[in-house]
Amino acid sequence: MKAAVSRLKWTPPVGEMTFDLKAGTLEFSPAQSEGVDVRRLARVIKEAGYAVRSVEIAVSGKLIRWDGSPALEISGGKPTFLLRGDEKLKQIEATFREGRTEVRVTGQVDFRSGSSEAILVKDFQLR
Repeated sequence: MKAAVSRLKWTPPVGEMTFDLKAGTLEFSPAQSEGVDVRRLARVIKEAGYAVRSVEIAVSGKLIRWDGSPALEISGGKPTFLLRGDEKLKQIEATFREGRTEVRVTGQVDFRSGSSEAILVKDFQLR
């Protein structure tokens, strides 16, 4: 694991990290109160010669509207993730209308959203 991670020019401050070379996965938890720039992390992984097929994320924050779309604001005001999806997003939208705003979202990061990241919501929990 150390050899694979040492090829990276940058890694976020991490609390725990698990690297499974056979499965081709890297799983980590950021150090407490540290954010992670997922675009930067994906770029650095690619520069080290690894392929990035997907980025799964679990993140907590406050539901907001950003340019009319549902979004998740992480404590401190950044980063903000646009929320995408079908049924789960409809459930989140209903919750938002009821005024329940703290949520933990799990899903896949969608980098196609231009300058901001979006999460394709798989699951969520109200806080």
